[in-house]
Amino acid sequence: MTSHTYRKPIMAVLTTATMLFFAFPFVWTLLISFGPDILGSASSFSLDNYVYVLGINGVDTNFLKSMQDTLVVGLGTMILAISLAVLASYAITRCKFRGSGLIAFGMLAFPMAPAVGLLLPIFVAFVVFGLYDTYGGLVLVYTAFQLPLIIWMLRGFFQGLPAQLEEAAMVDGCSRFSAFLRVVLPNMRPGLTATAILSFLLAWNEFLFPLALAGSNVTVLTVAMDEYLGKATIYYGRLGAAAVVGAIPGILFTALAGRELEKALTFGYVKG
Repeated sequence: MTSHTYRKPIMAVLTTATMLFFAFPFVWTLLISFGPDILGSASSFSLDNYVYVLGINGVDTNFLKSMQDTLVVGLGTMILAISLAVLASYAITRCKFRGSGLIAFGMLAFPMAPAVGLLLPIFVAFVVFGLYDTYGGLVLVYTAFQLPLIIWMLRGFFQGLPAQLEEAAMVDGCSRFSAFLRVVLPNMRPGLTATAILSFLLAWNEFLFPLALAGSNVTVLTVAMDEYLGKATIYYGRLGAAAVVGAIPGILFTALAGRELEKALTFGYVKG
């Protein structure tokens, strides 16, 4: 028997093991959300934690408000970051000029700076310019820290797109900007989708900046969940329920864009 005989079973086992490994934390959280609110207390399978978190029993937990705030900030960050990054990455990739490569690599140095070290000057600037505890303030700071990574990712997708496509469009009479809108962007849809999802999820999971730069008006999900971590007691059930509900938008967003993500994985490798 050749090695090819064992390849499929081995790959199947490895794939299953990998899926179980990454699914285990979510499954465990799901089980905790249906269990007792405090570990060690006697309780059977129950939806009480979800009833409390969602405020169905009349208790105002502000959880749904925090979901709304997180959604607004996440979508705003995604739209602004992608809009700026797609132009910057296209310019760096296609418009060759002295120092373009240095700029591309230099952008990677910015995310390496510890965010906590920049927190105080950002906080002072937010207070001075009236951006503290606002949607716009969080969108701006999220976008600033996401842009280097988003630009770098889109740069890779632009490099995988043949330059001959837009050159042919310009020969037919299109300007560079018109070729960018009519030819490049439609062909970049898988890359834009994958990058947009990453931008949204990074904003959705952010904790440090909303904790320091927002207050009662804007309370994102990660900060709202912190109230279940009491000084004396940790409400595991409520925390699990909040985590499960909070994960739903990201899962739905990724699932709806599944086909585009599949195309993004092979973008630049298969050219027709």
